[in-house]
Amino acid sequence: MSYSWHDPERLLAGAQPSENSLFAADVRRRRTQSVTITRRDPFDELMDPEHLITVFRWQKAIGGLGAGSDGVRYEDVSIAEAGTTFRQLSRAIHHRTYRPQPARQVEIPKPDGGTRVLSIRSIFDRAIARAVVEFLTPAAEAILLDGCHGCRPARGVWTLLADLVHAVNAGFTTVGQADVRRAFDTVPVDRAIAAFAAVTPDDKFCWLVETLLRGAEGANRRVGLDQGCPMSPMALNLLLNDALDRPLNEAAAGSNIRWFRYVDNYYVTATCTTQSQYALGHIRTLLQTTNMSTKPNSEHVTNLRRNGTRAPVLGFELHGTPPRVQLHRAAFTALAEALDPAHTGPNPAATGEAVVRGWLTAAGPGLGETEREAVLERVRREVRESGLRESLQHAQVADAAEKAYASWRRVLEERVPRETNPQGHAPLY
Repeated sequence: MSYSWHDPERLLAGAQPSENSLFAADVRRRRTQSVTITRRDPFDELMDPEHLITVFRWQKAIGGLGAGSDGVRYEDVSIAEAGTTFRQLSRAIHHRTYRPQPARQVEIPKPDGGTRVLSIRSIFDRAIARAVVEFLTPAAEAILLDGCHGCRPARGVWTLLADLVHAVNAGFTTVGQADVRRAFDTVPVDRAIAAFAAVTPDDKFCWLVETLLRGAEGANRRVGLDQGCPMSPMALNLLLNDALDRPLNEAAAGSNIRWFRYVDNYYVTATCTTQSQYALGHIRTLLQTTNMSTKPNSEHVTNLRRNGTRAPVLGFELHGTPPRVQLHRAAFTALAEALDPAHTGPNPAATGEAVVRGWLTAAGPGLGETEREAVLERVRREVRESGLRESLQHAQVADAAEKAYASWRRVLEERVPRETNPQGHAPLY
């Protein structure tokens, strides 16, 4: 499903929260509790302290990132104390004196070596940003193209994989890939703010979006987004949608090239290596207009028609034609790393079993009937080596693997292209 850039009615409709969103549900709840029902300005509803407390409760329930630079954790604050803080912040936002606190810098190890810096905002600033993202998501969904899979509702690595599988089955058997170098750190903030113009309904929202993106530095921040801010993924999606996705879509129209993106990872499929290389070169050129670039040595083209070739895709591999999805070795490394901390909890066996179940759920596409037993044996070996043998029950794990693969099959069926172009291939995104 793709949406037209020139569809004002859809854009206007998208500027309202979806009926199932956290924002809409909370507004309905508070209106039904009121004797007099009056429709308030959406911005006032969004920044109402009671709604911010609802978002805060939700974030506290799911856990996630720790304290910001102020050192305040969710468990340090009662709901009454949070309410006092949000009333103060709400007033500051309406008077346009609000500015997020400085972020806490945390180094996170990367799977391929090295580290990346996570900039963690305060728990209160994150709630405000999350409320704005929740409200703007329908409008963003109305303009993001179908080839974009990262940080979107009902999309993810599985939908990306499904689209790649269908593309290869349609004859686009060379897979090219490129990663944007330090994407969040190199985002031009002014362009990211400008990209929000299509989804922000009025000046108040524009001001708050800019304030959240610039953070504690204010106008001095010209480059880079805090990865610990809930608004940053949407900002990157909207920027790349304008600067790369749409121009790439136009350039690929009528050709034997298709493109896909997961956050800052680009994939292109084509009928020959030359076309894939051309598409990757076009991505490099488009990135230069934003002063961004691809990672050194991140560009690869794989011809799946050649025996033994594999195209890595975010913890999975595509192999052969028709393509089989297999697990990449990095997925097993991730499992081993996740099992290690299980020994530190009060119930290592239960924690280990939960880790294995969660890993299998995510591994669904790589659990086909021809690969499943070998994968489960590798899982059992990882568990044995971690010293958590009693946490693994073969029948339960096999059942979890079968259910995960069945879920993947449903995603694969849902993503079947509904139309073909005049050449008989699946449509470009």
